[in-house]
Amino acid sequence: MNQHRGPIGGSRAEKARVRLAAQHAFFASILFQLDIQEADDQQKQHVQTVATDGRTVIINRDWAADEATDIEDIVATIMAASLHVGHAHPARMAAIPDCDPERWTEACGHSIAPTMCQVWPQYAGRSDWFYQQASAAANLTAEQWYEILDKRDKNQQGQQQSAAGGAGQGNQPEQGQAGQGQEQGQEQGQEQEPGQGQEPGQGQGQGQGGPGSGSCRVLNSPPGSNPDDERLEGESKMVRATLASQTRGTMPGYVRELLERLRNPTRSPQELLRDYMMSIVRSGSSWRRPNRHWMSRGLIVPGRRKPSLGTVAICIDTSGSVGTEQIERGLGWVEAVMDECEPERVLLLQGDAKVHEYVELTRYERPDFEVIGRGGTKFQPFFDAIEDNDDDPTVCVVITDLMGDEPEDPGYPVIWLWHSEHPSALEWGEQTLHFGNKVELI
Repeated sequence: MNQHRGPIGGSRAEKARVRLAAQHAFFASILFQLDIQEADDQQKQHVQTVATDGRTVIINRDWAADEATDIEDIVATIMAASLHVGHAHPARMAAIPDCDPERWTEACGHSIAPTMCQVWPQYAGRSDWFYQQASAAANLTAEQWYEILDKRDKNQQGQQQSAAGGAGQGNQPEQGQAGQGQEQGQEQGQEQEPGQGQEPGQGQGQGQGGPGSGSCRVLNSPPGSNPDDERLEGESKMVRATLASQTRGTMPGYVRELLERLRNPTRSPQELLRDYMMSIVRSGSSWRRPNRHWMSRGLIVPGRRKPSLGTVAICIDTSGSVGTEQIERGLGWVEAVMDECEPERVLLLQGDAKVHEYVELTRYERPDFEVIGRGGTKFQPFFDAIEDNDDDPTVCVVITDLMGDEPEDPGYPVIWLWHSEHPSALEWGEQTLHFGNKVELI
């Protein structure tokens, strides 16, 4: 336990909390529903500024007490912690497989940026890279941002490995510990302070200006906590905070926007894909498998049938404009959903202007996939091939960039799982693909 005198976090942190209560009742109300603690010596290794696990806000006293840290920076960082709690970011972290805590913290930081930028304009200056993404991603969830950042980091790693294999590998010895953070900052068009890549949680994660720039580390929920309960509690805190701000006689615009996002949350592409496919799952009764319980009594009654997708067709656009990484990611998403929906049969087709492969798999098989094609794009051959083989899929998923011909509606549900760097891809798809649901691979 920390031994200290005076208020938690020091007098400057106390000033920040008082200022928060006076100027931002919504954030202050969330904060006052939480425990506030000081980071001990062990926690300080990871908590450079402020951190939260959804129940507690942990403040680094050394950072708050530093005269170089502006009071407004402390206020903004505490506000960020309040938003992370309200959005249940600590609880949602548990749902990310092999979650990188630094990347998750950064993803959460970007997801609250639309609100933070309204309340504290300096927050927007943390990252030029955020501005490059903001126009198309202002309302993305933390999970969606995590996917974007994962791809960015992999691209950077590939570039660094390529550079290391070239002639310039040993030309920058000063990039020892801080190299990765500095390289990332420069790539984002960001001017970097000395030593900025060295701090835990600030390099690849919240390295958007270092401590004091409104960055709050998101920690895992406390051991034994239930993620669903934590999410409900976060929403309850937001509602109570809204009522508190209403008692002041006004409700700021950012609170209204938060409530709207809470009522109508942005669905991640994976969730949309799952919902579309699960909505057509077949279940009910089946005479093919009579109920064994009643058979033992001499009665033949239909047995219950497990939810099943029936036959799923996966059509892979292998034209020259679709990258192998996009195909692999799309297949990964489809496989994850099929593991839950358990289709009876899987049809795997790949082609460009014509179908090059038509393979049938069972629910337990996974495709040994090798790209065949790389020509132009036509979608109609996929549907023709399915019809020629007398197959009638329950759903068809097409992994593509949408840049193809104008096919006829095959008469069964179609999901266009798409991604493209071409700025007119979606507009083209809307004009040529008049059936099915479009889900973007982010």
